Amino acid sequence: ATVKSYLTSLSTLSKLKGTDCDLNSYFIVKKLIQGSVNLQMYTSIVRDAKKVMTLELLKLLGHEIANQNWTDDSKVVFWAASTTAFFGSFRFGELLSPTSSTFNENETLTWGDVTFRSDNSIHVNIKIPKTKRKNESVDIFAFHGQNCCPVAALKELRNLKKDQKDNFPVFNFINGKFLTKTVLNK
Repeated sequence: ATVKSYLTSLSTLSKLKGTDCDLNSYFIVKKLIQGSVNLQMYTSIVRDAKKVMTLELLKLLGHEIANQNWTDDSKVVFWAASTTAFFGSFRFGELLSPTSSTFNENETLTWGDVTFRSDNSIHVNIKIPKTKRKNESVDIFAFHGQNCCPVAALKELRNLKKDQKDNFPVFNFINGKFLTKTVLNK
């Protein structure tokens, strides 16, 4: 409305100067105003958007996990999943079990998909990559000095789960349940 008012005033000024120029009649002006009106329809919509994970948000998440009244096992599972997903740019569907009681060995990340290298990096085989190509993998490197190293977190998790076989999901709890996207998001 304000823009239309300004344009009308400018058109009036142009008439007073003897040049009959109605700015409101120009095609491009009409389209710009209509676009502005269309955008106004969306201002009242409340979006339940998820936050984009940043390094600062990951650090806050780590702090919150550390302050929870959870078992040490649960804290390590959540933290290792979070840092692995962040530093590997993984979708949680590439890492976690579909349900807390079952997993699909052809989809869920298992210990056999994780290789700890001597250079303090980790090689992760992706079973169902975004590109749908076979044999895709991700290398995860140590990230020192920020208290959110994915290599340290995965090593700590592996030490807790050292008796688990290669075909067992990486992100599982001491009670036998598996970490899922739903549980992690909650």
